[in-house]
Amino acid sequence: AALEDLFDTVAAVKNSINPAIEISGILATFFDKRTRVGRSVLNTLQNDPRYKDLLFKTTIRANTTIAESAAVNKPVVYFRKTSYGASDYHDLAAEIMRN
Repeated sequence: AALEDLFDTVAAVKNSINPAIEISGILATFFDKRTRVGRSVLNTLQNDPRYKDLLFKTTIRANTTIAESAAVNKPVVYFRKTSYGASDYHDLAAEIMRN
């Protein structure tokens, strides 16, 4: 429902304010493959014809380092370069650059 609302909002903006606006992709964040709900949500996105072509292959894992970096106003890739969060965001950047 929240994702559908977001798409509706983008469509409204496109129709009334900015016809050039596009959704570049959907990024799964706070992802934890150990939980049933995490796997279920990702599976739904991967198999839903409305979203599957927009879904990035990269996921951003749930981890405290991202929250810690935000608390000190520093990007995680500079805050703790070897963290899972930094690694995930590097993977996302590489995926975007490939496409």
